[in-house]
Amino acid sequence: MKGGPTFGKLSAECNQKGEKMPRLAILTAVFRDSEGLARTLLNLPDDASGADIYVVDDGSIPPVVLSEGIRSDVSIRLLRLEKNSGAAAARNAGLREILSGDYEYVAVLDAGDVALPGRFSQTVEFLDRHREYGLVGGQARFVTPSGEIGESFPTRHEDIKRVMHARACFIHSTVTFRADVLRKLGGYNEEFVAAHDYELIWRVIRAGYKVANLDEVLVEYFLDPRGVTVTRRRKQIFNRMMVMLANFDPWIIESYLGIAKNLLLLILPFRWVWRAKQVFRKRPEWL
Repeated sequence: MKGGPTFGKLSAECNQKGEKMPRLAILTAVFRDSEGLARTLLNLPDDASGADIYVVDDGSIPPVVLSEGIRSDVSIRLLRLEKNSGAAAARNAGLREILSGDYEYVAVLDAGDVALPGRFSQTVEFLDRHREYGLVGGQARFVTPSGEIGESFPTRHEDIKRVMHARACFIHSTVTFRADVLRKLGGYNEEFVAAHDYELIWRVIRAGYKVANLDEVLVEYFLDPRGVTVTRRRKQIFNRMMVMLANFDPWIIESYLGIAKNLLLLILPFRWVWRAKQVFRKRPEWL
């Protein structure tokens, strides 16, 4: 399986105005969701202060607009793609700009999600302390039209590496990457339309870097099952299975469980799966 595109790095440590660049860049991709983008940008926590935010509009018609009232201590750079190319390509367009600079860290924050206090400072502090880690994520609060759903993600590298054979262990909007890791391994693999984040994290693990999740809840993740189409769901499942098969380990039971679970999900109507998530609200992670 090939990886994502590679990115270069400028040798200059200052921006065009001669000012020293911030350590953190925040990557946001959006498609036809000005309302969700506004929710994300208008609720930035204090620890986003000083960061550069790259917003990639993935060919929205009409183009998305930035709301007034966004905090003034962040710099927002809006990139517009001429046509809709998919989330992986949009994120790679943003990474191309980010990784040509001298940022140390890249945090993902999808449009519609809300970063909670500590989202950026805690992940950066973790990576500062643990140089052997290529990325770190955290927990998320899932908000649905019928209430909140609890879900916990493993925190230790050893547990994550094992469970990743069966399911994704990261909510993308909680993840902060070490920028040099992305420069070395490349960006998102655009062949995986619906599981490019899962594939990239597997690539980080295979390259020998450690990964972790913090215990703290870092984002509010808004999930509306009415927006999940049958076609999109099947594509997500197929893409996940492709990643699982590429990383299949016959000596780990989770490899078999992951394939079996996703085959079952292809058969079951999504409304059944969603109802099961409501029943098992504290343990929905295997659905």
